[in-house]
Amino acid sequence: VLSYQEMACAESVEGIVLKEGDILLLEANPVEIGSDHWNNDFGIVRAIPKSTPPALGRRSDTARSIGAVIGAAAAIGIFVGSSMNHKLANFTLTCNLIILMIFFLATGTMTLHGMYSAVNSPVLLTMVGAFPLGEAIQSVGLDVWAGKTLIKVFAPLGNFGCFLAIYLVCALLSNLISN
Repeated sequence: VLSYQEMACAESVEGIVLKEGDILLLEANPVEIGSDHWNNDFGIVRAIPKSTPPALGRRSDTARSIGAVIGAAAAIGIFVGSSMNHKLANFTLTCNLIILMIFFLATGTMTLHGMYSAVNSPVLLTMVGAFPLGEAIQSVGLDVWAGKTLIKVFAPLGNFGCFLAIYLVCALLSNLISN
C-alpha cells in the first residue's frame, strides 16, 4: 500500500490511474486507523460498516478456523490410524483431504474459486515431475547404493550423522528437481 505522499508522486497504483475524486478502498488493521502515522499518510479515513474484508475476529470466522484445524488434524489422524487398523484401510490421505475440502465448501471456510486459485501450477508440475525421477532412481538401484554409502560414511557421527545424511540427500534432490 502506498502512502498519500507516494500516491501523490505516482502516476498509477499497480497500473490503475487514480483521478481527482476517485475513492480508494484499503484493507487495514483496525488498530492503525486513526493513529498519528496513519493520519500523516492518509487524508480522509472512514471505516465502512459491513464491508468485506475483514474476515477476522467474528465468531463465525473463529469457528471456521477451529473447524479447519480440527478437520485437518482428523484427516491426518485417520490416515495414521489406518496403518494400525485394517478396518480404516480405505481412508487414504487423499480421500480424507477430499472429504475435508467438501467440509470447507459446505461450511463456507473456502470457496471453489479460492480452492482453484490456491493451486500453484509450477509447484504441482514440480511434484508431478518428481515421480519419474523417483522411479528412475529406484529402478537403477541408486537409492540402495546411496543409502548404504551414506550410512557407512556418516555412521561414526551417530544420530547427527544420519540426520545430516538425510538433509544432504533431500537438499540435493530438491535442487535437482526444482532446477
